[in-house]
Order: sequence, then C-alpha cells, then structure tokens
Amino acid sequence: MDWFEDKDTQVFCLFVEHYPTLKAAQAATPEQLTEFFTSHKVVRRRAIARPIEQIAHGSPLTEDAAIVVPSQWLVQALTHQLKGLLKTLNEINDKIAALFADHPDAEFFANLPGAGPHLAPRLLVAFGEDRTRYPQAQDLLRYSGIAPVTESSGNKCWVHWRWSCPTFCDKHSLSGQTSPANSRCGQMPSTNYSAKKARLIRWQCGHSRSSGFGFCFAVGKMMNRMMR
Repeated sequence: MDWFEDKDTQVFCLFVEHYPTLKAAQAATPEQLTEFFTSHKVVRRRAIARPIEQIAHGSPLTEDAAIVVPSQWLVQALTHQLKGLLKTLNEINDKIAALFADHPDAEFFANLPGAGPHLAPRLLVAFGEDRTRYPQAQDLLRYSGIAPVTESSGNKCWVHWRWSCPTFCDKHSLSGQTSPANSRCGQMPSTNYSAKKARLIRWQCGHSRSSGFGFCFAVGKMMNRMMR
C-alpha cells in the first residue's frame, strides 16, 4: 500500500482494520477519511490528502473472492501482530528514555548537535561510563573504526577503513550521508598499489558511510570535558 509513507505505525494498522478492502475505503467520503486521520493525530495535509486521492482513483487488481478474502484474512492477522509489536517497542523506548534521563551524563549527550531521543542514548552506550578506557581521542576513534588504517610494503602504500571495530558504533553512532567523494576515513584512499586496486578501494569507500563528523564531534566534546 502506497497510501502510507510509514507502515510501522498504529494509524496504519487501525486503517487496515477499519477499511480492510479498497471497496470499503472508497465507500467512505473524503470527510470521513479526513476525520479518521485527524482523530489519530495525523496533522500534515500532505499525509492526509495523498491517501484520499489515491483511494479515489484506485482500482483493484482482482475481484476474485477466492483471492481477495484469504488475502484479507492474512492482512488482518499480520496487522494484529504488528500492533502488538509496536506497543512493545513503544514500551521499550519509554524505558530507555527513563533510564537515559536518570543518567548523570544524559544532559551532555542530549545537547550534542543532531543527537535526538534515539541517537543520544546510543552515543551514551557507545562511549560507556568508564572514561579511562580512552585516554586520548585517537583511542576512541580507532575503537569505533573511524580512524583510517595505513598499510605499506616496500614502495607500496594504501589507506583503508578499519576492519576490526564494533558494528554498533559503525551502524548507529556515525552520522553523515553517503557520498562518492567521501570515504569512511574522511578522504579518498591514496595508493600506488595498482590502478585496479585503487578503483576497488575508491568504490568501496565511496559507497560506505562518510566521515562520521557527528561522532568525531562527540569525541572532541567528551575529551574536552575529561581534560577539565
């Protein structure tokens, strides 16, 4: 269903339960559909107008009851499971938020640029409570995998990202969008190993995350705090 941008929401589940078929949705007036969305805290005009327009111009792929009815049962069953899962996830998020708010370092991580209610607790977990683990900023950069690795042999030299690093820091703590001009190390790898090898490294780095400015910024702020 392209009517909803996000299908992992309660409003999506409730809509499928209330309007299990296209015919049922088309039987409702635009005013009724608008009231449904607004009553479930959907306030963006685009998010309301888009599904209403698509419902009005929609056409079923088939009207064969042997296909439609079993598919409807399946969707209803999956919707009930999704509602339970979303409820559990919301409860877990509430517990994480409560634990994070009680932590003495919560204010520091929450005030980092771009650190919202989801990223701030992740950063706190990534840094940990034992500050003695990282005497210098470079130690944490190497641990997280941001610091590049330079290898050389004879007249050959090449730079690549760090293979041995926690996937948690790699996937969740780094910020920045993918850019062909940036590698995970923050610069294009230089090499005289071979033209083919250089192209391969550039392609791999170009399709990975960028320099992780947000995480580096957090490292700098944390180290400044530790030096006081």
